[in-house]
Amino acid sequence: MISYIPAVYPFCGLLYGLFCQIPVLLLATKVRHFGALTLLGTLCGLVSGLSLPTMIPGGIICGLLADLIAHRGAYRNKTTLMPAAGMLNLMWFFGGSYILVYVNRPSAIDTFASGYGRAYAETVSALLPTWTAVAMPIGMFLAGCAGAWLALRMMSKHFERAGLV
Repeated sequence: MISYIPAVYPFCGLLYGLFCQIPVLLLATKVRHFGALTLLGTLCGLVSGLSLPTMIPGGIICGLLADLIAHRGAYRNKTTLMPAAGMLNLMWFFGGSYILVYVNRPSAIDTFASGYGRAYAETVSALLPTWTAVAMPIGMFLAGCAGAWLALRMMSKHFERAGLV
């Protein structure tokens, strides 16, 4: 919902990475089987892909790569769970509307304008210059890793004590 604010839209992927990793890591640490993160990425891609079809392959690919990374640490090693969460967070860039802005800017801006108005589209276009095509995925990966670090700390403090992990 916060993406309806044009000044916040470019930072949504960073915010998702920072604040939405607890369910991802709970799933990974509780299930501990290959395919859990792939399924999560696929489901997120399918739900988001109803309006944006590029989310489906983005969710599958990033989920599979996150699963491969987490599997190396048996879904328990914190040094593999953090990059796995960062990889899964990249789904929002490579499958979502961010990549469309960089690949086909005029079409993406027209789509934004038809859905949200010309002022929204122009603000988003101004906030996503071409150079951010490199900075955005790096930032989203790092935000996913930082969010995973926070989630792991919270899990060890609250969820392990409660016997959930």
